Amino acid sequence: MFPQADLAQLAVRIFRVLSQWNWQEPLCLLPYGTSRRNAPTVLAPGGSRSDAKVSVLLPLDNPLCATPNVTDATTKVSQRELQHGFQKTQQVELMSVQWEKVCSTGRFFQSHRHYLELDFMAASPAVFASWQSWGRQQTQNLVQLFESTCSNGVTLRPWPAWIKDATWPYACALFVGVHLKHSGDDQGEGRKCSVSRLSGFLKL
Repeated sequence: MFPQADLAQLAVRIFRVLSQWNWQEPLCLLPYGTSRRNAPTVLAPGGSRSDAKVSVLLPLDNPLCATPNVTDATTKVSQRELQHGFQKTQQVELMSVQWEKVCSTGRFFQSHRHYLELDFMAASPAVFASWQSWGRQQTQNLVQLFESTCSNGVTLRPWPAWIKDATWPYACALFVGVHLKHSGDDQGEGRKCSVSRLSGFLKL
């Protein structure tokens, strides 16, 4: 779309397009050299245009969804980050900030009051590899499970990197930021309901 744009201009335009994208329509990546006029008309996975979750289709003969695990919560996070990126790249284009501001790491561990910590430990590398592989498979559905059981009271934001400590060679941890919604009276049943739902879920 913008072959003559320099890096800063291109970054601004990418973030502008994605931050304003109507995610009821899938975003389809096209092979290099494909004209937008020749772009195929495709539907989101399942053939529906009513799902507002982020859907990115890869440029294959049969378009493949590259974002099958995106949930309502991760969609909102992605949209906020895209809007934030648009604001920062605009400032770079105006030379009011440096690229370091755009590429800086998010302050995940300062952004939430509550966290879940999931620890995976073993006594041997073989057992640890199997344990970690099982953990990765299970935690893919963690956000979806929370959304289906207590989305009115709790939202999650997992940190994508698994944390390791050199003193524990066969151990790693996954951290999930937890936000408890205060429904109704801030001092009454709303807060108690949110905490009790979370506690009940963790006992399952």
